[in-house]
Order: sequence, then structure tokens, then C-alpha cells
Amino acid sequence: MTRRKWTPTKASNARQAPTAGDASKTQALMMTTADMALKMDPAYLKISKSFHKSPKKFEKAFAKAWFKLTHRDMGPRSTYIGPEAPMEDFIWQDPIPTVDHELITAADIKEYRIKGLWYFDKRQAEMKYRLLGIAPVAPDVNTIDQDTPDLVPLFWVFFPDARNVLHEAKAFNNENSSIPFSFDHILNARRFHGYIYKEENVQGDRAITEYVSQNSLMQLLESDRIKDKIRDFELDMWTY
Repeated sequence: MTRRKWTPTKASNARQAPTAGDASKTQALMMTTADMALKMDPAYLKISKSFHKSPKKFEKAFAKAWFKLTHRDMGPRSTYIGPEAPMEDFIWQDPIPTVDHELITAADIKEYRIKGLWYFDKRQAEMKYRLLGIAPVAPDVNTIDQDTPDLVPLFWVFFPDARNVLHEAKAFNNENSSIPFSFDHILNARRFHGYIYKEENVQGDRAITEYVSQNSLMQLLESDRIKDKIRDFELDMWTY
């Protein structure tokens, strides 16, 4: 690249080169800014000449750069799989700290929390429910060894994005084992046991346990009161 130049075979081919995939067509020659930098910049030119003299050195440098590009977020060497994994640790690797706490598995999921929206359909004159999100709940790793560990939602999933997966997952039907229910149907039809633990309100959407504390019975009664309020809203629409 530093010493060779394009030489046209005839005047009509000046500054032209065959098009990739179709040698019968030609296109104008050009150099990208990266190509020009490798030739014009003194620092890059030194590296280019070094690679030109030693192709093996270039192959090794390119392999390391490509490995870094494709493995940057894979963590330490212990997470690599395969006989070609390098044995050395690189400075750009992001080491994962040693686990010094309890790990949460699927067996630790205690319940699921769902978030939805009750709204009144004026056309059909009825209350409807739209499911918005679902979250698995597990013990907090900081209190998992206690007798009554705190339960925390691990993450929230936007329900419409999960419907395809939930539709393929089937639940056993006690009434007819030949016709299983999908979890999407169970959630949308609200065919599960649950209780209201929180509602949208002017107090920052506080949970029931925040204003009815240390009394499980009163918390359940408050949950039923919120449920009755939603049900009465629909009934009151027909009260004259």
C-alpha cells in the first residue's frame, strides 16, 4: 500500500476498478479515511510496516482484537467454554466477584405479583381488566436465612411481551386433562387466587402494609374493601 499504485490498462479504465460480484462493471476507486490514516499518519504507518514485515504478528494481533470484540462482556476466563479458549487473563476482562451470599433459584419463588388496570368500557357498559406486568417474588438474599425473610419482586416483565411464551406454557386442567389451560388464559381470565396488596393513590401508591401494619386480618379486610370499591363502581353506574 505504501509503494504500489494502481496502473490503468488503458485511459478509459483510469481510476476505475471491477465491481465486486460483477467483473463486467467498474466503479471509481477510493480510499477511506482509515486507509489514508494507515498510510499518512506516522504512528499508524509504523504499525502498518511492522505488520507488513511480519504477517504472523498481524494475525495474532487481529485474533486478539477480534476475541476482545466478541468476548468483552463474558466475564472472567472461567466462563469460557471450548478447547480454543486462551489460558491467560486479559486486562480488559471484567471479573465476576466471588459469590459470598445465597443464590436465588426457581425453587425460591414464593409468589407472583401482577399489575393491571381496571377501566370502564363505555361501549359495553362493563368493567374490564387489562394486565400490564408480572413479577416473580422471592426472599431477599440479605434476609433469606431468617425465619420470616422479606419478599421482594426480582424483576417486572411487560405482560404483552410475554404472552407468546405464556401461551405455549400449559397448566394441568383438573376437570379435563386432555384440554390443558395456557398460562396466558389463566392470567387473562383471572382464574387464580390472589389478593390486592397495593393500589394507585395520592400517597405515592403506598402498599396496604404501610398504613395497616402488623395486623394480617385487617390487611385482608382492607384488600377486600378495595375490591368491593372496584365492584361497586360498576354497579353504581346502573343506580338511578
